[in-house]
Amino acid sequence: MSTERLHAALARRFDDGQRKLVPVLGSGLHLHLAYLTGDPRWKALHGWDTLLARVARSMDTALPAHADAPMLWDDLVLTATHRDPVAAASKVEARLLRDQLVPAL
Repeated sequence: MSTERLHAALARRFDDGQRKLVPVLGSGLHLHLAYLTGDPRWKALHGWDTLLARVARSMDTALPAHADAPMLWDDLVLTATHRDPVAAASKVEARLLRDQLVPAL
């Protein structure tokens, strides 16, 4: 996608003035866009590790170090599940998504 099309997509608004925005999680997309466009605002976006570190802090736990970044989320779900052993892991994960990750985004 060209930068013009991307900027046009990000500028679209609903009739009530709210911005139409779709978060995209990818491998360094925000850094790539900052480089391509020269616009430093892209650097203000957070990567996956930053988002999960924020969730870990809100859980008062350390974010484990992994070479495989997707495993970080699994570790946080396991930590939260161990803290609430009567809840199913899927319910704990849904609660983490709703209460922690989505607000961080």
